[in-house]
Amino acid sequence: MHYETPKLKKVSKIKHVILEKYFPPWARILGSANRTLVYVDCFAGAGRYADGEEGSPLLILRKVQQLVENNRFSSSVRLIFVEKDRQAADALQSRILESQPSGLRVMVFNQDAHEFVPQLLGAIPEGTPSFFFIDPYGHPLPIPVMNEILSRSKTEILLTLMWYALNRHLSNPQVKTAIDKMFGEDQWTNQPFMKQKGREREDSFINYFLAQLKAKYKLTFRIRFSPEDNVPPEARRTKYYLVHLANHIKAALLMKEVM
Repeated sequence: MHYETPKLKKVSKIKHVILEKYFPPWARILGSANRTLVYVDCFAGAGRYADGEEGSPLLILRKVQQLVENNRFSSSVRLIFVEKDRQAADALQSRILESQPSGLRVMVFNQDAHEFVPQLLGAIPEGTPSFFFIDPYGHPLPIPVMNEILSRSKTEILLTLMWYALNRHLSNPQVKTAIDKMFGEDQWTNQPFMKQKGREREDSFINYFLAQLKAKYKLTFRIRFSPEDNVPPEARRTKYYLVHLANHIKAALLMKEVM
């Protein structure tokens, strides 16, 4: 199947702006007391969009390079990019080789993040500060996997929760197995949001979803549809949520300031 590179929309660029502002201070703060940092992009894409805009992997690569060049960073950083599509993974690998500074360890894995990340966790030493960017087009990693990530010290997640897609799927029996896997159980089918509508349904689902995640601090940032999405003004409701999950107050305060 041919991989079609998408165009970067303004509502998607918001994720990159937040990531770009948050990652450097995160790296500087944790790098000051730790020899190694790990950054994992679970749905990395091809590195660039159809309009030439850089994707999250090249953005992070650029930010790390700037930190090194400005002598603001002395720790070793490992950048791990996971991409299921073979064409996209190959394209990303080529683009990284074009711009990768010497001495920086970057790994691209052509794998399905849903299956691969649990294996990856076993290879990251306990106590290594790690930042997971989970930005899927559809369902995120299973909640049990995200809770395994969050159970590790000095580890946090920035998650894109695609509400508009999930809302369509909740009542579709053909997608039930996939949502069961996302939650790690089937009790979601008995929740009030299954019979609710509109904003009440949305708020109820988000509260239930967040309650399943074992993070001390859970910060949400709501993103609406824009005219670019070709959605009528009256239908410009929530497109997705950015969710920051952390167990340290400094991380939560820093992300709150950025958002």
